[in-house]
Amino acid sequence: MIQVEANMTDSDSKYIAEIEFMTEEAEELSEKITCYTRSNTRSDTRSDTFKRQYWPLVKCITIKVPNSKDLLEHVVLVDLPGNGDCNKSRDEMWKSFVGNCSAVWIVSDISRATSEKESWEILDSTVSLFGPGGECRSISFICTKTDDIEENQKADARTCILRRNETTKKLVRDKFNKQK
Repeated sequence: MIQVEANMTDSDSKYIAEIEFMTEEAEELSEKITCYTRSNTRSDTRSDTFKRQYWPLVKCITIKVPNSKDLLEHVVLVDLPGNGDCNKSRDEMWKSFVGNCSAVWIVSDISRATSEKESWEILDSTVSLFGPGGECRSISFICTKTDDIEENQKADARTCILRRNETTKKLVRDKFNKQK
């Protein structure tokens, strides 16, 4: 089940709808909620993808997992649009959420971990909330695509990936320390 919360034109009024989707696979759920979470892209070639889009109106989507109260009782994962988005409201949205988070995960492609401006702006903003009454107690900089390696490196993939991860970790740490 997802709960969709949308702000209406009058800033004081909200519309909240609960929509139930029963799926066996995560991919199937992802397909069903796409119109609430993202806009069409040119890479969307399936004709059924081009349906009505609600994402500009949606403020929050809550996904509930049945029979998991004890496991997920105090866990809220928020996937924010990040910054640098051409939509101004989405570009600013993450700032209002970050101050209330106890932990922040900044996710970036490993090949852009030290150069991606948006990730570093989020990191700087989050660090500034550590002291003055912010909830954040932990920041993790997570690199994706760490297993994307060249064909000639596949024979010793594990060593290659570990070396690449350590090198990137050092570069990120050094860049962070220089910003202090």
